[in-house]
Amino acid sequence: EVCQSSTPAVVHEGEALDSKQVHQRLSAGSVLKQVALVGNRLQFERLTGNGPDGGWTSIQLQSKQIIAPLTRGKGPAKSFSRRACTSLYATLAKRLSNGLHALHRDVRSGVDKKHLHALAVEVYAYLERELDGGLKDHLQDLQFDVTRELEMARARQERTTTEHKAQLTSPDQIDQHWAPRLSELKTGAEGSWWWSWGHWIQ
Repeated sequence: EVCQSSTPAVVHEGEALDSKQVHQRLSAGSVLKQVALVGNRLQFERLTGNGPDGGWTSIQLQSKQIIAPLTRGKGPAKSFSRRACTSLYATLAKRLSNGLHALHRDVRSGVDKKHLHALAVEVYAYLERELDGGLKDHLQDLQFDVTRELEMARARQERTTTEHKAQLTSPDQIDQHWAPRLSELKTGAEGSWWWSWGHWIQ
């Protein structure tokens, strides 16, 4: 996390200090995910707060600590970490909700445009299991009913399967369709004479 007492942290595109500097800076209190740590240089992904989504920054400038790990301790450090973790949890919960909403939209689009009913059943059945397993405790607002979507997907899949079966042609239907044509050809062949290699053949 970016220390509250520090000024906004400078971010570079690369590990080297002379690499291109990003226009934005990391605000105090931002929570970061460590991607790599090379000496005093930290490659990060920003989880909360304001600033660039990722890049390289220094964890210490001269003797001043700029970036500090989230730790459990006593006094102010403990309460600060708790606040930061609460903010991080809210951010992750929002991302989870947004991700599920995007997945829901994609599945519905796949069903409407490409009739991917089996995929919809698989996705919503999985989500229903995960929600019952505790996932819903971490969601702020799902905005759609997974169980209802699963029931609808199964019903549409069954209806589509029934329609496809009705359109399939059985061997008997094939025989009935082609029998008159074959009969005509056979009759025509029996009444015809052909000249072949100097001989008339019937």
